[in-house]
Amino acid sequence: MPRLRVPLALAATVLTVGGLFACTGIYAGRQVTEDGTIMLGRTVDTPPWTSAHMYVVTPRVENQPGRIYRGAKNGFCWKLPPTTWKFVSTPRIGTLRGGRMDSACVNERGLGITGTVTASPSEAVRAADPFNRESGPGESSLPGLMAMCCSSAREALDLLAETIAKCGHENGEIYQIADKDEAWYVEVYSGHQWAAVRMPEDKVACWGNQFMIRSFDPESPDSRCSSGLVSVPEKAGFLRRGPDGLPDLFQTYVGKLTDYSNYRTWFGHHVLAPETAGEYAESRPMPLFFTPAHKVGYRDMFELMRTRYEGTDGNPEANRTQKVRVIGTTKQATSHVVAIDPRMPEGFRGTIWASLANCEHSVFMPLNAAITRTADAYALDQTEGPFRYDSRIAAMEFRRLCALAERDRHWYGRGVRAFWRDREDRYLEDYPKILGGLDAGALTEWTVRAAEEDLASARRMFDELMWYVAENNRIAGDGSGATAEPNAPFKPSAAPGPRTKNRED
Repeated sequence: MPRLRVPLALAATVLTVGGLFACTGIYAGRQVTEDGTIMLGRTVDTPPWTSAHMYVVTPRVENQPGRIYRGAKNGFCWKLPPTTWKFVSTPRIGTLRGGRMDSACVNERGLGITGTVTASPSEAVRAADPFNRESGPGESSLPGLMAMCCSSAREALDLLAETIAKCGHENGEIYQIADKDEAWYVEVYSGHQWAAVRMPEDKVACWGNQFMIRSFDPESPDSRCSSGLVSVPEKAGFLRRGPDGLPDLFQTYVGKLTDYSNYRTWFGHHVLAPETAGEYAESRPMPLFFTPAHKVGYRDMFELMRTRYEGTDGNPEANRTQKVRVIGTTKQATSHVVAIDPRMPEGFRGTIWASLANCEHSVFMPLNAAITRTADAYALDQTEGPFRYDSRIAAMEFRRLCALAERDRHWYGRGVRAFWRDREDRYLEDYPKILGGLDAGALTEWTVRAAEEDLASARRMFDELMWYVAENNRIAGDGSGATAEPNAPFKPSAAPGPRTKNRED
C-alpha cells in the first residue's frame, strides 16, 4: 500500500468537511449478509473526545393531539401526529448542547434509521441555497422525529422531504433508512436540495465524510429527490452531467476528493472486496455500492468500524508519519449496526448493535425495538451544569477504559479488545435464541442484565489495567536496572466465555 502525504489544503478541508462531526457509514444488503438482515452501520465521531451517549427507550404515545416536537439544538419544531411510536435510540447526553441527536433508532413498526454522516457541499452550493442553522431540521432532530412518526422507509422519506421543503435543512448530511422491504441512502446537499437512492440488496457500501452519488436519474423508481435538485444548480451555472447525460451529483455539489474521506471509502472496498479495490489514489472516486467477496456478518461490520488499517502502511501505530484519518478513531462517541430482519414479527424486527466510546476497546451489544427499558446507568442523562465526569454514567466508564487501553495498544489495549470480542461472540450466539422467544419482557430483562454485566466488566478492567500500569511503571536508564517494557501484555482476570477458534487477537 502506498504511503500517503496529507497536504496542508487537506487540513483546512478537515475543519469544514468533518473535523467536528466526522462519522463513517457502512451498508450491507440482505442478499449479501450472513443472516439475511439489512445492516446500516455508522461510527459516531463527535466532539468533545469524551462525548457521551445513552441507550434509551422512548414510549409510544396514544391519541394525544396538539403536541409539538421541538429540536433541542435550534428552533426547529414540528407538529406531531396524535399517536407516536415507541422506539429505542442512542442519543447524546444533554450537557453536550448538541441537541438530542438520537443517532440510531429502531421503532415498533420495524423501521430503522441512522443519521448522519456529515459531508460538505461546495461554496457555490452554499451560496445558491444556504442552510438554515437557526431553525432547520438535521441530524440532531430528524432521526428521532422519523422514528416517532413513521411506519415505513417511504413514510420517513416523505417526512424528511416535507420538513426540508418547509424549513430548510441545517447542514450537509447523509442518512440511511430501512424497513423490511427496502433500504434508502439519502444525501442532503444544501438548505433545500437532497437526493435518495434505493440501496441494492446484493451490494455493500462504505464511505467517509463525502457525498457519493454520481449519475442520478430523477425519473427512476429507485430514486427520490427535491424539486430543485437539478434546476437550482442549472440556474446557478454549476450543474454537471456525466457521459450518460444524467446529472452527476458529486461533481455538481462537491467536485473534489480528499484523502480524509476517500481513503476510508477505498479501505471499505479493500476489506470487503479486496480483489477489485486496486491501489489507492486520492483522485480516484470509488463507486458507492459494490459486490463483496463473501457474505458479510456482524463481525465484519464491527471490525471495520474498529480498524486503524492494521497490517497496512496506513496504520498510524506502525507508520508514525502517516496522518490519514482512520475509521477506528478515538473520537468515536458511539458506534452501531442497525439490523432489520424481515423474517421477524414487526415489533421485534429492528435491533441496534451499539457500543459506547471507541468501539476499538468497547463492546457491541444488541438493543431490540421490543425492549421496554434499558439499564439505569445507560439511560442516565446529564442535563445541568457543564459537561463533566460522572461515574454513574455508563458511557463515561467505557470512555475511561478506552482512554487507558489506547495509551499503548500492544501492552494495554490488546487484552481489552480480546475480552470484548469474546463477549460479542457470546452475544452473537445467545441473542438469536433469546430473540426467538418473542417475549418482550424476557428480552428486556436479558438486555438489562447483560448491559449491567458489561458495565461491571468495564469498571473491573479499568481497575486491573490501572494496577498493571502501576506495576510496570519502570523507567529505564535511571540507574535502577529497570526495563521499559512489561513482561507480558495486560490480560483481564476473567474472560466472559469461550474463545473463538482460529482467530487473531
